[in-house]
Amino acid sequence: MNGRLFDARGAPAGSFAADDAVRRVACTPAGVTWIGYFDERDNASALIAFDGRGEQMWALAGEPYALDCYALSATGDEAWACTYPDFPIIRVAGTVAQSWMNDIDGASAIAGKDKHVILAGGYNADKGRVVLLRLGVRAEPVATFHWPAIMNRPVFVGGRDGVLHAVADGQWLRLAIGDWVAALG
Repeated sequence: MNGRLFDARGAPAGSFAADDAVRRVACTPAGVTWIGYFDERDNASALIAFDGRGEQMWALAGEPYALDCYALSATGDEAWACTYPDFPIIRVAGTVAQSWMNDIDGASAIAGKDKHVILAGGYNADKGRVVLLRLGVRAEPVATFHWPAIMNRPVFVGGRDGVLHAVADGQWLRLAIGDWVAALG
């Protein structure tokens, strides 16, 4: 058992088997634990939801095809993910998944809200890349910049409720989708 459950006061409330290939975790106010997995799992989903008792309640199956969950976050009770190999943007509300094709590869963090997504990270020189995308027929880039704070140092970068968070050198930095969209006019 490597998944641990806690109640609202932080007291232990049980455990469940989450597998050893866990890459990302996001929890929702409704008590759902979303787990994104490495591609080391044979014939198993890269994105699975567990209920408050640790029972599997949903798994990504079929399209989009996913081997590895590179980025995962939650906005309210929705899960947002970006998966390897084709890096689609995936939003799961309840048990309904929507996906958008995406040309931004290797992002390690995602923040989603309504019709916009921020992806952060990438391969090699793109490690510090931050992209705002609009969700339409596909995920279309709206704006991009390179953020030195997340480039070449130990740093946490993750999304939650439509905000990209980065903790680097003892500083907590935030970039909200709504603020970025408003600044672009």
